[in-house]
Amino acid sequence: MGPKLFGLADQFPDEKVARSLTLIAKTLQSLASLVQFGEKEQYMRALNFYIVDNMKRMQAFLDSISVNTIPDDLEEMEMNLDPGRELSRLHRNLQLCNSECQDMLSKTEDMDADALNRVKAVCSAVDRMTALHIKYKLASQLRFRSQFAQLETTSENSEGEALVYSATMEPSIPVGEGDLSIAIAIGSIVYGPNLSPVYT
Repeated sequence: MGPKLFGLADQFPDEKVARSLTLIAKTLQSLASLVQFGEKEQYMRALNFYIVDNMKRMQAFLDSISVNTIPDDLEEMEMNLDPGRELSRLHRNLQLCNSECQDMLSKTEDMDADALNRVKAVCSAVDRMTALHIKYKLASQLRFRSQFAQLETTSENSEGEALVYSATMEPSIPVGEGDLSIAIAIGSIVYGPNLSPVYT
């Protein structure tokens, strides 16, 4: 550490100046710690007068920067949290680490088996509700699209004759009971687990 590292000088100091800066730093460190030099560093004891003379000022400075200036009646900071998203992440992490958690807890002497079983029950309930929600959402989408299952459009040929094109979309739902890896094919649109359309 030296002045050059902090942009205070263009070059590193010579050995004598570097030694002087080191001794100044040691003195300031002792003053900040509110201790005098002792037997360990007898060559520095000549500077104890400086530490003693400034110890009260240093104590006052440390007290001033240690005071809590935030009022007690300060309003709580508004947190922009999405509880649903955070709970979803917690559930996913519990599911991903389920086996590791069980192994770790089984080796712990004070394992709370009841608490672990409650966590498992909550995760299972969330899985069931998630599966039902996804199936309900997919069924709603299919009902909406079934209104437009028969598509028809009209165009004209080069002679001005009307041509009618019709097409039928027949959606299929490969959904197993409790299966969360759901994929739905509706016409040329494939819906993945996140229910966002991917055009193929």
